[in-house]
Order: sequence, then structure tokens, then C-alpha cells
Amino acid sequence: MSLEKAQRLVRAVGRAFYTDDYVVVLDTLCRRPYLMDNQTTNSSKSDIGKMFNLPVRQVRKILGELYAQGLVQQELLPVYIMHEDGKKKIPVRRVFWYINYRHFVYLIRLRIWMMKVESGKAEAAMDPFICDFCSHTYSDIDAQRNLDLETSKFLCENCQKYGLRNFLVEHEVAAAQNGDKRDERTRNTLEEQLTQSRELGREGIDDLLTALKVLRVPDNKPDQYLKGKN
Repeated sequence: MSLEKAQRLVRAVGRAFYTDDYVVVLDTLCRRPYLMDNQTTNSSKSDIGKMFNLPVRQVRKILGELYAQGLVQQELLPVYIMHEDGKKKIPVRRVFWYINYRHFVYLIRLRIWMMKVESGKAEAAMDPFICDFCSHTYSDIDAQRNLDLETSKFLCENCQKYGLRNFLVEHEVAAAQNGDKRDERTRNTLEEQLTQSRELGREGIDDLLTALKVLRVPDNKPDQYLKGKN
């Protein structure tokens, strides 16, 4: 159950943050415990070349980038092949690409938390006042310098330069009244990426992470599958 949910998380992350080529590779790694690659082979005869409708070098590039981001792991392990004389097996080393699901879940949980923190910092850092006419923003101190004594409201200094008399409003109020998308764009995009999308065939990342909190997720290392094959 935990493995199946972790695999669903991998697919959801792929569809939320990556292009189709990366999604294909991640989906394949979910269907197979590992991908074995003879990195001395650059032709289409490579095992990983047969699994994708992509050039071998492109598949390796995608795997390399996912590895650099910590989403995919690799190990150099021995496999035994028949010697040319046909009498004995000899060990050769191959690169095994795989997803360590326990590490993947931890990493995504950490990165989502960091993204939410950064999104909150950006929102908290924005100036609290904005001119509803020219969209110029002001800090508390700057706004108070242009207090209109008759109305007890803050005037827009930028508009005054052009002989206009417009008042400032609180940034959150302006966003609610005018549908200002600039300050909410990052937050909304993040929410869209983390929630379920039936149109895109994607489950909610937040929901899957919550479900996985109480489950023991396997690491899925390739050597456990090779013990009986060599």
C-alpha cells in the first residue's frame, strides 16, 4: 500500500513540475524496480534505448538531471554474463537507475515546505499599501508621509506628480476588489501544482504526502532484486 501511494506521488510530482519526457521516464521507473544501463553503449541497442521513443543520450540526460535533483538514484553493481567460451559467467558492472521511494517522499515533503515558506515570505514582504489607480506601492512609512488631513487617508505621491488626487488602499483590499493577480500569481500557481487536477490526470500532492505520513515507505534498492539473478 505504501509503495503504491509513493508511486502515485512520483507520478503526481512529474505531472505537476516536469515536461512530458521527464514524466515518461518517471512513470517507467514506477513500473519497473530499476533501469539497467551499460553506459559504454551509446547506440540505440542500449537497454534503456529500447524502453523509450527517445535517443539514448536524451534519456541519460534526463536521468542525470533527475539524479542531480535527488529524485532518482543510481548504483554501480555487478551483473554476471556468460563468457565468450560459453563455459562460465563473468562479472561486469552496470549502472542501475531507480527511485528510492523513502528518500523521494522525504525530499518532496521538504521541498514543498520550503516552497510554501518562500511563498509566504514573498507575500509578507510586499508593501502594505497600493494606489488603486496607478498600482504604485508604498511602505507604511512612505504612505504616512502623504496623509490627507481632510479625509485621514493616504494620498498617492506618484499620482500627485501628474496633478491627480488618488488615495491608497491596503494591498489585500485592492487584490480582493480588483482581482490583482501579480501578488497572488506565485501562490496560486503553487496551489494549482499541489492540488488534484482531473483535467491533467494528476492527484493532489498535498493529499498524498498526508496519507504517506503514517506509512512506512520502502527504499527500493536494486541489489535486493539482483540477489537471485546472478
